[in-house]
Amino acid sequence: MKRRPEVWFIGIVAAALVLFFLFGYLLNIYEADISVTKRSLYADGQSETVIEVVPLNSFGSRTPFRTLNARFEIKEGAELIEVTEQNEEKGYLRLRAKSGTGRVVIRVSPGMAILPSEVVIFIYPNAA
Repeated sequence: MKRRPEVWFIGIVAAALVLFFLFGYLLNIYEADISVTKRSLYADGQSETVIEVVPLNSFGSRTPFRTLNARFEIKEGAELIEVTEQNEEKGYLRLRAKSGTGRVVIRVSPGMAILPSEVVIFIYPNAA
């Protein structure tokens, strides 16, 4: 009967350590990574790419249950692409190439970053 409070105390301390580990290392955002599905598109009116801001935890993997807002600004080549879907709260941008060729520069400003990053997408002529 006397050992029962000691077992409860050890269980509570172990649970507190697990919660501290989960919040401090797994659920906390340490870095923002910019993911691009395709960096080169074809000028066929159907090629698409998705630019997404991915929140990373301390282990370098995607932070579960968290999203990171981002601002997207097309600096160069706006006439070459069509924005099909944009969600700044969830941090992604879906683009479709039009019929022109060239280079598209998009400035991405993640919510937790100090400086913005630029993503360059090349649009090549459709050879087929």
